[in-house]
This record gives sequence, structure tokens and C-alpha cells, in this order.
Amino acid sequence: MKTALILGSGVFFDGGTKSAWDEVQTPYGPAWLREHRIGNSDVVIMRRHGPGLNIPPHLINYKANIRALLDKGVKQIIATAATGSLSPNIAPGTLAVASDFIDWTKNRVTTIYDRPMESVTHTDFTVPYCPRINNAILLSAQSAEIPMANNVTYVCTDGPRYETPAEVRMFRMMGGDVVGMTSALEAILSREMGICYGALCIVSNYAAGISAKPLSHAEVLACVEEKLPAVRNILEGALELIDGGECANCRL
Repeated sequence: MKTALILGSGVFFDGGTKSAWDEVQTPYGPAWLREHRIGNSDVVIMRRHGPGLNIPPHLINYKANIRALLDKGVKQIIATAATGSLSPNIAPGTLAVASDFIDWTKNRVTTIYDRPMESVTHTDFTVPYCPRINNAILLSAQSAEIPMANNVTYVCTDGPRYETPAEVRMFRMMGGDVVGMTSALEAILSREMGICYGALCIVSNYAAGISAKPLSHAEVLACVEEKLPAVRNILEGALELIDGGECANCRL
């Protein structure tokens, strides 16, 4: 079963920005990807923020990205996502598996069902992230003796600005654990296209009001760089541990 990695800010396996990328045309626009070998696994790699790492989260063409992977034959996706912590108990540097999400985006198209269809479709999200992929990530971390937080709820905002202290307090009261700008959209579209999707979160900073200092993207990138060896280790192990069978949870 073909697997893809969607890599977020600061995460790479393929020589940074110098690698060649294949442009793929989809009904939703172009996307860029390349095939790569990681350990014993052949995978499709996609940079979420584009080959030049210059597409901000609110301008990413999520529909084109996921459709390009579908057209490539991908059946399961492992994504990385840099996140802010909504709790003093989740420290920067924590690695976590997202098990649920709150979609707080307001200005994005969050579905492929965005016009009249032959029939109305309502997609089940009782289990929002693929349990097979989450289990592979957790087992890989356990095998490598890398601490990993589980059962984390991801709050997705539009960005590109960071959240206000009042928003952070609200998200925490709503049950959120971490906040980011990407993963929920990918999870939704992957489920609608019948692709399994799991996310490895890199907690890169405390969110506003928890942190005693202003937030910066440089801080995020520095934390991701520090955790990169562990993230690579976990992903390489997870690629070999994912059960390649059909997934009853994620197939429509």
C-alpha cells in the first residue's frame, strides 16, 4: 500500500530545498511531490508549504495536494505538524499523536463536496485520525524509546497570525491541547478521498498568554530542528510498522 509523507515546517528527508520536484496537475490546481526511499520504504514526499517552502498555511491548496497524492495511488498519509501548546503541562519539544481535532477555520474550503452532487454526502468523523497510522507512530516511538504524548486534540486556525491569549484560553476550555494551521484540513480531505491520515505533532512553543515572550516563527523552526532526528527516527519506523491492510475506519 503506497504511503506518503506530508512534511511541515523544517522537516525534510531529501536534502533540503535542493531536490527536484515533480509538478502534478489536478482538477483543483497544481501540486508538487517526489518519490523517495526512506529506510526500507518507498514513499511519496510532499512539502506542505511548497517546494520553496514559501506558501503560508492559509494559501496552501490542500485540495490539490491531497488529490495529487490520491492520483499517485497513495492510500495512507503520515503528516508532521508544528504546533503551539495550549497547556503549561505540554512543554515545547514534546512530540504527540493527534487523535481528534477542532476545525476553527473560517475562510477555507474544507470539503470536496462544495457544489451540488448526485447525492448529499455526510462524512463520519467519530475517529478523526487513522488509528492504524497513530498506532504505528506510537509503536515506533516506543521502540526507539522516544517519549510521545497520545490522545491530543488539535485545534486548527486560519493563520497566518498566531492566536490571541483570549483565543488560547477559549481553545483550552473547548478541550484543545495544541494549536496549528494545517492538519485538520488535511485530515478532512483525506477522509473524503478515502485516504488514511495520521499526524505527528511537534510542539514547538507555548501559545500566546502561556508563553512569557512574543511568539516567532524562528522559535518554531529552532525547536523543529532540534527534534528532527527523533522525528525522522519515528517516521522511518512507522513506515515499516503500518499494517498494509484495508482500513474500515477511513474508507468511505
